[in-house]
Amino acid sequence: MILCDKSIIEYNRQGLLIDGLLTPEQIDYQVRPNSFDLTLGGTWKKLRPNSYMNDEEHASIQFNDIFDKFICSSRLLGMFIDLDKPILYDEGEFEDFYILQPNEFILMASNEVLNIPAGIVAFVQGRSSIARVAIKTEDAGLIDAGFRGTVTFEIQNDSPYYIKIYKDMKIAHVHFEQAEVADKMYGDIKASKYQGQIEATSSKIHMESLKKADL
Repeated sequence: MILCDKSIIEYNRQGLLIDGLLTPEQIDYQVRPNSFDLTLGGTWKKLRPNSYMNDEEHASIQFNDIFDKFICSSRLLGMFIDLDKPILYDEGEFEDFYILQPNEFILMASNEVLNIPAGIVAFVQGRSSIARVAIKTEDAGLIDAGFRGTVTFEIQNDSPYYIKIYKDMKIAHVHFEQAEVADKMYGDIKASKYQGQIEATSSKIHMESLKKADL
């Protein structure tokens, strides 16, 4: 069952779902019949290559197929990202707006801190109004019970134009569904790499085992 507006407000009064008691203005602006609008915070992170791959390093790589050989021989992979190592990011803040360059990819975060209780799961989706101006908003998708933190958005400008986005604008919405109570909450499991995140948070995939033999 998806929670409606009055249930979202009641959970919030109990200190759950959205941290901090919602003001009447926030209820009017962000609470929808069956969801809650998330607004854009002022932090960002951009992917940065791990290192430079020179010709000797190119030659030392063992390729698995023709496609890999083509990519490297074309020198498109001079700068690379290794998912088995901590991924590097440039980062910053903005006070009013941020201008997305054509085809730019960037991480940003919600202002709101979610606090998901036992027996509830949350689903985050980008807004149609944002998608209609060619901004793709990938997001957390399913959020497990026990998670506490902001939502990190993976934002991509798919247009050939510069697009100005504003701090505090509605960027996505989240809806909450009742679920069976799990034996362990998100913060109690080994895979809870993003528990407590506040600013735009980089990928922590390097903390996982990427080798098939270890799976």
